[in-house]
Amino acid sequence: MAKKLEGERVLITQQARAYADQQYMKEEERFGQVLSWAVRGELIRQNIDQIDQYLSEIVKMKDTERVVLIGDDGQLLVSTDKRLEETKGVELFPKEILNLQKVTVKSDVDGKKILVVPVMGLNKKIATVVVSYKQPNF
Repeated sequence: MAKKLEGERVLITQQARAYADQQYMKEEERFGQVLSWAVRGELIRQNIDQIDQYLSEIVKMKDTERVVLIGDDGQLLVSTDKRLEETKGVELFPKEILNLQKVTVKSDVDGKKILVVPVMGLNKKIATVVVSYKQPNF
């Protein structure tokens, strides 16, 4: 009986963790979608300073390490890590990440969790925002 109860407890714990992870991913995707709309509006108006302010506020959030905006041509447009200002965006992330066409959470990219947010114009992608987070400890 004790083994059966322990097995059920483990199963319920796994299900709860999977459900929580699924809900977290949905929230990250919603956040990314709203961020892409805000960044798109400012990019269209060529208001890079406002985007820099947005990203500077995001990097202050818990466990956020760095936020970058990379143009569709691979150029780094904005970075919250000022040491990267001379770096090309394609040197920071592989092309398969920068070519993503929908908001995506990747769990292990160079030991970090990242949120990839494509910024879409009217008929093509114009930039990508990448938010890097510390990996949670288990």
